[in-house]
Amino acid sequence: MARSELAVNKIVAAAAELCLAAVVAQLAQEGIPATGYSIPPDESPNDTDGAADGWVDIPDQFTTRHYGPDLDELGLWWNSVLVWRIHTSYSPNS
Repeated sequence: MARSELAVNKIVAAAAELCLAAVVAQLAQEGIPATGYSIPPDESPNDTDGAADGWVDIPDQFTTRHYGPDLDELGLWWNSVLVWRIHTSYSPNS
């Protein structure tokens, strides 16, 4: 990643922290026990747009209780270019 893209990535990631923290708080208020968020550093040499990514984590116990044992993972994924997506991962046997 070029220096300017890395700078954009860091600025966007820092600004996204407020948004992700607000989403975690709102989910908790609505009874979905989000356990926090993460914004991993993206210093990939192939990244040319400076985009930042983030995750809102929802505990496995909640997903199993509400959606059954076949749902291995449920979370919210945020990207500064693509915005929000719901991430799910199902058991290979389902």
